[in-house]
Amino acid sequence: MTEQKPLPWYRQFWPWFLLTPLIMTVCLSTYMLRVAFTQDLAVVSDNYYKNGLAINRLMDDLAVAKTLGVNATVVLDDEKLLLTLDAGQVLPADLSLILTFSHPVNRKKDVSLDLQPVGNQQFVAKVPVLDQGKWYLDIESSKLSNLPAWRLKKTVFAPFKEVTIH
Repeated sequence: MTEQKPLPWYRQFWPWFLLTPLIMTVCLSTYMLRVAFTQDLAVVSDNYYKNGLAINRLMDDLAVAKTLGVNATVVLDDEKLLLTLDAGQVLPADLSLILTFSHPVNRKKDVSLDLQPVGNQQFVAKVPVLDQGKWYLDIESSKLSNLPAWRLKKTVFAPFKEVTIH
């Protein structure tokens, strides 16, 4: 009878069968740690109570806009934005507006614009090129002595030419 030499450990089945799940666990854990430390945490909020209070204020501002009958038309032409207001009553001449384009996922892409009045309830601003896709459009007024603050919101999909907000 001839005696066979045993195979080295790395040529046998059982060590690889036992080590494969461990190696895969280490690789996947390393990948998950990398994702956890490099991704933006803006999607998750730590202070949900303050966010809830802000939502109540937002709902009040939206209700004021509805009561005043404020509507807006936003026309985007190349890098110029023209906003035209239509209201049930005459709006004051010293009204200042802030228009915000918010990206649904990446807060670094958000754009906030101070609109400049050009008369006849029209406002203009220069807008950088927006990435294609979904954006949240938010128009916020300043609080004046005779008029409460109001707000208009709408979801838009870039690129767009004209949007009407009620």
